[in-house]
Amino acid sequence: MESAPYELLITSLGNDAEFALEVFPVPSRPENLTVSLRSPDPDDVCIRVFSMSGKLVYTEYFGYQALSQGIPIQPESGPLTDGVYIILVNQGSREIRRKFIIRD
Repeated sequence: MESAPYELLITSLGNDAEFALEVFPVPSRPENLTVSLRSPDPDDVCIRVFSMSGKLVYTEYFGYQALSQGIPIQPESGPLTDGVYIILVNQGSREIRRKFIIRD
C-alpha cells in the first residue's frame, strides 16, 4: 500500500516565495518514482540522486516547467535497487535535500 506524497517546504529568508519538492509515491518502486518542484524562479533545475554510500546514481538537468508538472526519475544505468537514497535538487542558490525509499 502506498502513502500520500510527502512534501518538504523551504521558504527563503526575506522572501515569501515557496521552494517545495515532492517525491512520490512513498515508498516507491523503481519504475514509478516521480519528482515535482514548486519555485518562484523559472531557472533550470539540477537533480542528483545518491545512494546511502555516497555514490552518485543519477544526474539530470530539467527546465522548471517540466518539473513543475512532475517527471519520472529513471537512471540510464538501470532501475534503482531497493534501499534508501538521497535526492539533491539545486536551482540557482536554492537547494533541497531529502531521503526517499525504493522498495520493489
